[in-house]
Amino acid sequence: MLLEYKHADNDDIASIFAIQKRNVQLYEDQTVVDLREVLQQMQNHLQANIESYTKIVCGENVVGYYRCKESYDFSYDLSFLYILQQYRKQGIGTQVLEYIKESCEDPLQIMIYLRQVEIYDFLVKRGFVVQSQISRSKISLKYDKKNKIG
Repeated sequence: MLLEYKHADNDDIASIFAIQKRNVQLYEDQTVVDLREVLQQMQNHLQANIESYTKIVCGENVVGYYRCKESYDFSYDLSFLYILQQYRKQGIGTQVLEYIKESCEDPLQIMIYLRQVEIYDFLVKRGFVVQSQISRSKISLKYDKKNKIG
């Protein structure tokens, strides 16, 4: 399957925000966070940083999005990866993750919600290992082929 990777733009903000909002509502520990405040911060961040997101396109269809950015410690944070539901189980996620691994320097880190079991299994099968627990609801995973972690 031939995928193209394009810079996301203002037209993608609503779609990405809807995905992020759904994930927060499903997986965040709402006894600990103020949902309204978190969503406002996400909206502000997205509007200010839309150019750092990548749109994944197959033919004429947007099939997902990701954001991978160099971190302060010279690792790379895969802070957002989402394949739209109707395009899952077709090898797209694996192809995108391999592209990201090749495009970004090691190590590559991602934070996910503990209850995202499907994403967790997907990442572990592709070489990621748990690095730490971030909060009651989130963990950090790491991929580093240079140090044979993952």
